[in-house]
Amino acid sequence: MTFDRRLALRLLRTMTLGLAFASITQGNTALAQDWPSQPIRMIIGFIPGTSPDIVGRIVADKLGPRLGQRIVVESVPAGGGTVANDMVAKAPANSHMLLMLTASHPGTVATRKSLPYDPVKDFAMVTKVVAYPMVLLTKPDSPITSFGDLVARAKAAPDKLSWGTNTVGSIHYLLAQLISHEAGISIVSVPYPGSPPSILDLMGGRIDAMFDTATSSFERIRSGEMRALAVSSPKRYGLAPEIPTMSETLPGVEAMSWLGFTMSPGTSRSIVDRVNRETRAVLAMPEIEAQLNRLGVMPDPSTPEEMRLQIEQEIALWTKTAEQRQIEKR
Repeated sequence: MTFDRRLALRLLRTMTLGLAFASITQGNTALAQDWPSQPIRMIIGFIPGTSPDIVGRIVADKLGPRLGQRIVVESVPAGGGTVANDMVAKAPANSHMLLMLTASHPGTVATRKSLPYDPVKDFAMVTKVVAYPMVLLTKPDSPITSFGDLVARAKAAPDKLSWGTNTVGSIHYLLAQLISHEAGISIVSVPYPGSPPSILDLMGGRIDAMFDTATSSFERIRSGEMRALAVSSPKRYGLAPEIPTMSETLPGVEAMSWLGFTMSPGTSRSIVDRVNRETRAVLAMPEIEAQLNRLGVMPDPSTPEEMRLQIEQEIALWTKTAEQRQIEKR
């Protein structure tokens, strides 16, 4: 009797746990189906016309109908993206907010004394959206004819050359620091608030080279307005295979810029999975891929776990670079 009673209790406990699990699963499924119940705010931490804004609008146009609600793109250009990040990090779980996170996110961790949020724990990662390399550029008539040539000139004459980067903490700036460390060179970094003023100074001969994204530079490269010395992708970039990689001269020097979606912390995994699934479907559309390719970017969806791991790895890389280069935190 004792054995039968124990067996009966064990069976009852198993059935109870099974029913509870089924209830939670059904609840999560229902939550994902009910969400969104109002328009979604796509938060962009940079001004209109930048890569996050342009790519965000392209994806939002197709993603909204698939989710059953309009997506409103909202620019919050302050603090190098940190103000927009903080809005979503502080939002309640399951909120109707979708943040376009950028590759500058890990860099701010490495170069800021503090942030108002945890760069990993305070975000429900959804998926990467696109990836694209950084490009090192010169004027078309520059005497610097290759990436190897630039490194050689910098070794021969420390601090005589200059290159334009975006502000401290940007992937532009940190990539310049990584190259300087790995090559053992010293080139004057001139920080700019964005590509337009850097391009003006490059074309005017006030700086010798500059870093820019593929999204901003490819059209100018194709038109002959600028010369590409190298791209930062691990291997030759599919949209510009004729441009050498930086790692062909300095093995191990690679860094991809990227954009990706996150949501507020604690958001139900069923909602995250639904947005991930629908974003993948949008990125697989031939017309969307063609639009993105014209911008110089390639679709690069991921799992939430893959996105989180990449961010953690980049935080470690840029933190190490900042320490090696003795970059003072702001």
